[in-house]
Amino acid sequence: MPNVMHAFRDALQQLEQERATLDRQIATLRSVVGQTKPTPAAQPARASIVRRCTMSAAARKLISQRMKALWVKRRMAKAKDK
Repeated sequence: MPNVMHAFRDALQQLEQERATLDRQIATLRSVVGQTKPTPAAQPARASIVRRCTMSAAARKLISQRMKALWVKRRMAKAKDK
């Protein structure tokens, strides 16, 4: 297991060096082109927080009742048109 961790550390270090090289090259190209601000795609991605909305049982029941009433209304309107 220690060999695997050592290999991971080496790979991570290489990737970080490559990223630093790419960042320098991108900065050089931006200065040549005249662009000083990084584009949105070039900015580091922030971890987005996923929040799930929770609904109480009473709220679910109320929505259920309203949807059932809506479906009945639609069925009656459809039957009326025939």
